[in-house]
Amino acid sequence: MTLRKIYLAAALLFSSLSYAADPALIASNHPILGVWKWTTPNAGCSELYNFKANNRLGFASGAEVGESLYTVSAEPSPKGYYRIENTVASDNGSNDCRGQPGQSGMHSTLFARFSPDGKQVKMCFGESDDQCFGPLTRE
Repeated sequence: MTLRKIYLAAALLFSSLSYAADPALIASNHPILGVWKWTTPNAGCSELYNFKANNRLGFASGAEVGESLYTVSAEPSPKGYYRIENTVASDNGSNDCRGQPGQSGMHSTLFARFSPDGKQVKMCFGESDDQCFGPLTRE
């Protein structure tokens, strides 16, 4: 699949998610909402994440395109991290930027820490900067 086709598929995914947003689920001013991009340092492969207020997350990583259901804490922890629970709802099964095939049903817990200006976020596997990827930049 060419890079152009991947970006086209990602654009279609992000524009075609037409679920009814429930503002009670995630506040419209939550810092996670919006499109975030990360480019891997070694492979130069990009990942896009579109966090929506209806608990839907559209994503594209390498040739992988899919959608997750997620929840995020309303406020950061005392250490400054927002807890994200994420479960892949659908996936095209193609390889992501790390060369791994997509897996529907996969669950993960991440901890997001935002830069003071809100334009970048690190995604961590615990409430420390020891095991993180990013920063992701707001698109």
